[in-house]
This record gives sequence, C-alpha cells and structure tokens, in this order.
Amino acid sequence: MSSLRYSLVLLIGVILLIISFTQSKYPKIELSEPIIDFGTLRLGDRKQISLEVKNCGNSNLIISKIVASCGCVSVSMKERLIPPSQKGIITIDLTSISGKGKVKLDMFIFSNDPKSPSFPVSLVYHAEINSPLERNQINFGRIDHSELPIIRRIFFSENTRSDLKSHAENLLPYLSMNYPVSQNDNGFFVEMVLHDNAPSGDLHSEAVVHYGDESFTIYVIGHIRSKLIAVPSSLVLNVEKRIATVNIQSRDTVTPIDFTDVKLEIDYIVNGKKDFSANIVGRDQNNVTVEVAYIGDELGTRVSIILGTLILYFCDNGNECSIAVPVLYRSY
Repeated sequence: MSSLRYSLVLLIGVILLIISFTQSKYPKIELSEPIIDFGTLRLGDRKQISLEVKNCGNSNLIISKIVASCGCVSVSMKERLIPPSQKGIITIDLTSISGKGKVKLDMFIFSNDPKSPSFPVSLVYHAEINSPLERNQINFGRIDHSELPIIRRIFFSENTRSDLKSHAENLLPYLSMNYPVSQNDNGFFVEMVLHDNAPSGDLHSEAVVHYGDESFTIYVIGHIRSKLIAVPSSLVLNVEKRIATVNIQSRDTVTPIDFTDVKLEIDYIVNGKKDFSANIVGRDQNNVTVEVAYIGDELGTRVSIILGTLILYFCDNGNECSIAVPVLYRSY
C-alpha cells in the first residue's frame, strides 16, 4: 500500500511539474516604467528618454513594432530579440507640440508575449506656457489631389499682430503661408496652403515664425494620395499567355498627369535573362498603355517566379515620379 501511495504521489508531482513547465514556456514582457514622465517642456522642446524592457519569461521575447499615437514621438530599438531574463532598451524621442497644460500620449509595444501582445505605455509631460502658438504641427492628413488646394490654420493666442513676421526654412514650393488671416479678442490665425501642384506621397516640411524676439517652428505633415488609378500588383505571363497589357491613367481631371514624355525601363531579375519584352503601345496626356510579351522557354510545371520589373518614369508638375510593376512567370 505504501508503495502504491508513493507511486501516486510521484505521478502527481511529475504531472504538476510538466504543467508548470508547459505554462511558463513563453516570453513575458515587463517595463521599468509603464508611465514615462518627460517633465516640463516648452513648445518645440525635444527630450529623449530610455525605457528598459525585460523578458521575465522562459523563451525569447521578440518586439515586432512600436507605435505611438502622435507623429511628435519617434522610437528606436537596436536589439528586438530579448532572451529570457535579459533586458532591451527602447529610445523614445519626444518633441513638445502643445502650447500649455498637461499632455498625455499613448504608445504600444507589440511583441510575441501571448498575454500582452500590445503592451500599453503612457507618455506624459507638462507644457510650459511659453508660446502664443496653440500647437506647432499642421497635419493635412490623407488627402486626394482632387481636394487641392487645401488650407489648414493655426492659432496665435495674442491680441496684437504688429510684431509678427515669417519666413520659411525648408518650406516646399507647393506650400505657402498667409498671416494673419482673421483676428478676435484672444488672438489671430496663421494659414498654411497646400497647392494643387503638389506631387503624390508623404509631406514633410517646416516654417519658422518670428514673433517679437522669439522664433517658433511649425511642422507640416500629411500624405497626398496618388493621382493614378490602381495599377495591377503584377503582370502574369507564361508560354500559354504570352502577351499582357497594363494601362495607367490620370484620375485627377483638374491637374492631370502628362504621360506624353513617359519613359520605360526593364529590370531583369532572373540571371539577367531577357525572357520578356515591353513596349509602350499607346500614350497621351492622360493615359499610357504598355504591352508585355513573354519570349522565353517553358520553365516547368507549378512554377511561380519574378522575371523582372517594369519601371515607368514620368513628370508630375515638374517632379519626377515612377511606377514599378513586377512581371511574373506562373505555370499553374
């Protein structure tokens, strides 16, 4: 009986040990500080803080991405794989964009921790009232070319405008600043205009406003969606389908792209073999059509490889732009 009791106790102990080992075989993220206090900042001040991340689990912790709720925060992390019981460092760079009061921003650390896949972190600071600007960022957001020109305003909390002067450092040629445009008892507005000759893509610029003896930088951000219609993600060719065409056209009727001087290049990938050819078969101010032909041999069954890339170069209001379309060989 005692032998049976001993065996039963031993079996239960082994089962509990296995359960304990199985349950703990995962990464676990822990932070030195869940709330990061940047202290008191003047408008436009920049401060950097290091955040310690520890892996308290029993398998490698992998940080996949770190996302902040404001473009005024940038983060970097050199080693994103943290072994068990080891630490990693996240460098957080914050620029104050508020003119007064307490500011709270959110940041999320995404990892392979099954219990905390998106770990929240709070970034806080107190904005010292040192500037008549309500904020120092103008965000145009994501806009289409058809919406241009578009205007955003920023408020100066001063009841006089006699000392206001402005000049732009690094202000892009399709941006302009008007000041002041309206006034009330509490202050006046400065206006930023994004004009219709702006190219597609991300917008990053800045302007310096001088008020009395002070200088303030206004950051301009946004994204301008392409004037082009959706182009195919790829062109598929094989020995049975030897010819395919791609058509690209301007969708902006106000300031359409001129394709009359479009240029075509081919980047061959597979051992430099020229298994396909491409020619522009039609073009005008609003459209361009490219015909692609497969001129190679059969590459076998159930094959899918990239043969190369079509690259179209064109000008959009004096700005050089390009489109890349991969060319695939697929035999199934």
